[in-house]
Amino acid sequence: MTFIEKRNLITQALVAIGIDGKNINYSKDIIPRSFPAVLVVLQGEQGKNPTSRQFCSFEYNIEVFLIADVNNSNDPDTVILTLSDKFKSEYRELMKQDIPRIEFYPARADAGRKVRIAKVYTVSE
Repeated sequence: MTFIEKRNLITQALVAIGIDGKNINYSKDIIPRSFPAVLVVLQGEQGKNPTSRQFCSFEYNIEVFLIADVNNSNDPDTVILTLSDKFKSEYRELMKQDIPRIEFYPARADAGRKVRIAKVYTVSE
């Protein structure tokens, strides 16, 4: 599967769980204004099926950052966990594989807005 195909399937899964298309960004430097928002970022590639001179294919490590607003919720952990569970089940259905790891942590967006982030790894390390 090429990088563009994999990223398009991830975007399709995000839209299917209710993320607005304008809140999906492919640059780590630009965080959308409204939440929930998502950053889809290429972290690297790993060669697969080696021959004596080259790799026959590559696996692309795309990380997905699900971002939920803390200020508009009584229980932000439940909000980010629900969002990540929805994404995980949609991802499984489209990609025919599971997500190996998800990390949750609090953070601050651009002007100091408190958010919760779920960092989704699509490739095991």
